[in-house]
Amino acid sequence: GPRISDPFISPSGVIITANRKAGELLGKPAGEIVGMHQAELHPPEEAERYRRIFQEAVQSGRGIEGGLWVCKGDGGRVPVEISANVVDWGDRKVILGIFRDVTERMRAEALRESEESFHALADNANDGIVVSDPEGFHVYANRRMSEITGHGVDDLVGMHFRDLLPPDELSKVAERFKKRLEGGSAPQQYETVLNTKGGSRV
Repeated sequence: GPRISDPFISPSGVIITANRKAGELLGKPAGEIVGMHQAELHPPEEAERYRRIFQEAVQSGRGIEGGLWVCKGDGGRVPVEISANVVDWGDRKVILGIFRDVTERMRAEALRESEESFHALADNANDGIVVSDPEGFHVYANRRMSEITGHGVDDLVGMHFRDLLPPDELSKVAERFKKRLEGGSAPQQYETVLNTKGGSRV
C-alpha cells in the first residue's frame, strides 16, 4: 500500500518530530528531519509557495491537493499528497502533516494516458499494427490488421505471430523478432508474407 509519513510541525513551521516512514520518504534518518523547517522538505525554488499552501490548509482545515513534491536527501524528488491538521501536542497546538507517496499512482496514470494515446492513433491507422509480448503473442491488434488478415481483432489478440506466417517465412521473422528483443539492432523494415484467414497469402 502507499507509504504514509507523519511529521509533527510547530506553528512556526519547524519540525518537532517525525516517524520512521517520514525518514524513508525523505531518504534520511527521522532524527535529521527534526529541526528542519517545513519549507525545506520541498523544492527550494518553490519554498514560499509551499509555505503558503501549508498555512492555508491548516487555516481552512482542508487537506492539501496533490501535485506536490518533497526532496530526498540524495537530491531526488518524490510526488506526494499532503494533509495538514492542527492537533493537541501536550499543552500546545501543533500541525500534523501526513505525506502520502503517490509515485505508483502517477506511474499508473501516465501509463494509462500513454496507452489511450496509442490506441487513439493505432485504432484508426491505415497500416496494420500488432503489439506482441516478449513471447510473441499479440496483446493488441488494430482494425486495419483485421482487414488485412481476415481475422477478427479479438481473434488476433492472443494469437502468436507464427500463426500468421507460412513455414518458409517463420525462421526469418523469428530471428528478427529475437534480435529486436535483445536490443542489438536498430528498428527494422522488411518484407514478409502473411496467411489470411481465407487461406490466401498477402
